[in-house]
Amino acid sequence: MDNDFISQLHQLLGQSCWGYVGGIPTGSIISLDFGQKVKRNQKINNKHLTTDQQHYVGQFSLMIWCAWRLDEGDTVICGWNDSNEINGPMLNGLDKLVNRLVKAVKVEKPAYDLMLQFEDELYLKIFCDQTDTKESFGNYTYFVEGYNYRVEAKGQITKAESKNRL
Repeated sequence: MDNDFISQLHQLLGQSCWGYVGGIPTGSIISLDFGQKVKRNQKINNKHLTTDQQHYVGQFSLMIWCAWRLDEGDTVICGWNDSNEINGPMLNGLDKLVNRLVKAVKVEKPAYDLMLQFEDELYLKIFCDQTDTKESFGNYTYFVEGYNYRVEAKGQITKAESKNRL
């Protein structure tokens, strides 16, 4: 499972982040869409989503439940506990990821912390801080080609079919 998961994550290399979901209704949870736009089975009527997000999901998507931070060079831009208000630091920071290509993917064991390097020295760092196996929502979920890989507490990885994603 380990090698398969890491191999799948490396499919993000060269992919562009074309959209994200975050803000007031999601708290610190964010979701990023990459690659081709895959048509949804049904439009989502949500005024907080772009037209593309209402009609499509990413060929690759990453939903982050745990602590995360966005850096630009040697400057911290925003993180999971910043204000997620419209025009606040979280959303303004995440706006920088849109239309940027992933240049590097780095996975750190044993918890599977993840770092995505984007163009223009942007670094999204995901810190797998969930350790309670009974109460955890997990750390992050990676959706790809009909499956999802979920990084659970204490570095456990599960793989399941993604039936309701579209």
